[in-house]
Amino acid sequence: MKKFFGIMALLAVFMLIVIGCQAGTDDNVDSDPVELLFDEVFPDTEFDSAKAIIAFDGSSMTAIPGTEKEMNADLFRAGGGFNASAYKGIKFEYRTTNQANFGLQDSADPNSIWLIINWGAFTEKEWTEVECIFSRDLINGWGESTSFNKSKFEKIWIGINPVNESTIFEVRDMYWIK
Repeated sequence: MKKFFGIMALLAVFMLIVIGCQAGTDDNVDSDPVELLFDEVFPDTEFDSAKAIIAFDGSSMTAIPGTEKEMNADLFRAGGGFNASAYKGIKFEYRTTNQANFGLQDSADPNSIWLIINWGAFTEKEWTEVECIFSRDLINGWGESTSFNKSKFEKIWIGINPVNESTIFEVRDMYWIK
């Protein structure tokens, strides 16, 4: 019987070596994300401007155009940005009436915007889930920065052009991914 258990233990070790262990890779997402509270992460947001009118409610956000012909909703944190180093990314649901851009900015290079997915990728009129792993799902929209600095997460930017009276962009249930 001891031989049998010894062989089974060796077989188990061999299987781990052959198959490998996936824990600890960037693509594995924690199953218990942390709620991102907009008013805590972006306390310096201008809620009513010519660019956009923005409202926060916990982990939800709504933006409609201001008086300009395009909407640029800037969810902002002054003073060097929010340190999001403990997180791999963000996860949320969105819906929009118009094609939109969704970008992130860090204070290390305020002239660069990092787009989630690609230009104009946000088009869904029904609630749609998005998962953005910072190291995998961001592309450089403009600027010369070579990578998004998550320790200096300064802004979320939502851009829509053109806009009309019914234009709206909504986010709900935004979470940090550990």
